[in-house]
Amino acid sequence: MTHSHSIRALFLAPLRVGASLVLWSSLAAAQISLPNSGAAPQDNKPPAKPASTTSGVQSGGTVKGDDLGIKPNAAPSKAQGQPRPDLILPKPAPKQTGPDASAAAGSEPAPKADAPAAGERAPNDEPKSFAAESAPAAGSLAGMVLAEVRRLKDCSAPMITAAASTLLELGEPGMAAARRALDDTHAPCVVLGARVLLASKEAREFERIVRRLEGTPPPGAGAVILPLLVQLEPARTTPRLLAQMLGHTQAPVRVAAQHELEALPPDQLVAVLPLALESKSADGRLRALKLASALGPESAGELLLPRLKDKSGAVAAQAAKLLARVESPSVAAELLRRAFADAWILREHAYAVLALIEREEWLAQPILLDAHAQPLLGGLKSSDAFVAGTCACALAGIGFRTPTGRDLAWYEEEIPTALVRVVTARDFHPDLEGLREIAGRRLALISGEAMGSDGPAWAQWWLDEGSVFRARRASLDTDESARSSLRVQL
Repeated sequence: MTHSHSIRALFLAPLRVGASLVLWSSLAAAQISLPNSGAAPQDNKPPAKPASTTSGVQSGGTVKGDDLGIKPNAAPSKAQGQPRPDLILPKPAPKQTGPDASAAAGSEPAPKADAPAAGERAPNDEPKSFAAESAPAAGSLAGMVLAEVRRLKDCSAPMITAAASTLLELGEPGMAAARRALDDTHAPCVVLGARVLLASKEAREFERIVRRLEGTPPPGAGAVILPLLVQLEPARTTPRLLAQMLGHTQAPVRVAAQHELEALPPDQLVAVLPLALESKSADGRLRALKLASALGPESAGELLLPRLKDKSGAVAAQAAKLLARVESPSVAAELLRRAFADAWILREHAYAVLALIEREEWLAQPILLDAHAQPLLGGLKSSDAFVAGTCACALAGIGFRTPTGRDLAWYEEEIPTALVRVVTARDFHPDLEGLREIAGRRLALISGEAMGSDGPAWAQWWLDEGSVFRARRASLDTDESARSSLRVQL
């Protein structure tokens, strides 16, 4: 016997015993004769004293024929004369056949009632429902089940599955207990309630579970319930519902929603991701970006490009990184258009520039050229620290590719100063984290130093070397006479 079967047997045993006791008490109360097997049960009452024919009976008392030794159908003998009025027994009712015959010999007559119509059952002859008799026992067992589950700490414990089977076998008392469990504050109880209610396959119970999930379930419950919805109610658990769950207030639920969305066909995913990308949760939007990047290039581009204007710096920076790797010429052209669409470079334009910088490094080929230097120099003077830092990163690449014969004062002076401000977080702003990594790489490119985004190390380096710093270049211009004296050291 498996562990779950043992637990199930443990839960069902009290129900069987309780139900048996209720059935026995019901039969006894109704005075239903059971088949005689073996010796008749002994009555614990003391034997009644034989009735005296001379003492009579007290006024108002009830005397049964058995107590007087009189047979119900026997006529009085002549020697006895006429029977006393208080000893006359009623004539027995006609014997009924079938399952409705429940009156035992010697029982007191029922109050006189209107005769039932032909084919109808008398009200007092209605058989008692076993479910009605066993309801108190079932409710008691349901309470025991909830009490045991409330002692658990793991929402994936096997006992929850066994407890769900027990509540289902209890019928309506079990369903009522499951509804109470769903509203509980203990995570395993909430999972138990969801399991039982999902098994009913009723739309109203499904909606009840979704409302509980959309609220604030106990920590750990939502991440278990959402996969159960997909598994047990796949038709009702729509892709739209999963996309909405990407905006849930609890991170484990968002993780579970992302996992379920990853299994959807691309056409269904494309239809619901715009909803997820508008989620109030920045983490939910980040997860939606990852899902979008796995689609085809054109679909990915359409979904990612609007996120360059996201109010969250983390989301906008991630969109720029993902767009840089979308293998689509149309996406690259759209990034260039967005970067320089207006006379001024603002935040949303700067994120398009950031995506182009990432794309340059990924493809190892120039995209931002000398023609873009003038608007970028304008952005370098922006009061927005993010815009100024982004333009400095872009200009660092342009200056590095410019031959040494061209005098670029901004490349030697303004660019390294701006990059150091970024990597040392001199000007803190919400978009800083998405920029520091690129600024560290560009500063390493023009300086030859490898300190990543270590702000204190770069600050010390600039204090030591800033006054004599000369930015490196990738191309050297030399005349014919100087080429023979060049020395290249790798």
